[in-house]
Amino acid sequence: MSTHPETVATSWTTADEDFFRVTRDAFGSEFLAGAGVLLASYDDESAPATVASAPAAPEPATVAAPTPVTT
Repeated sequence: MSTHPETVATSWTTADEDFFRVTRDAFGSEFLAGAGVLLASYDDESAPATVASAPAAPEPATVAAPTPVTT
C-alpha cells in the first residue's frame, strides 16, 4: 500500500486571502479554535513553526429588550 501525501502550497495567493476574508465571520471562535487544533495535528513536527495570527473578532453582543411596564 502506498501513501500519497497531499501537496501544500508554501505561500499565500490572493485567492487564499480573499477566501479567508470572506469566510472569517462564518464560524464562531470556539469552532475555529477546534479546527485549528485538528489541522495542526497534521503538521510536520520537524518543520519550524512560525505563525502570524490576527486578533479574533469580538462575538456580536446581544441586547435584551427592557421589560414593559404596565399600570
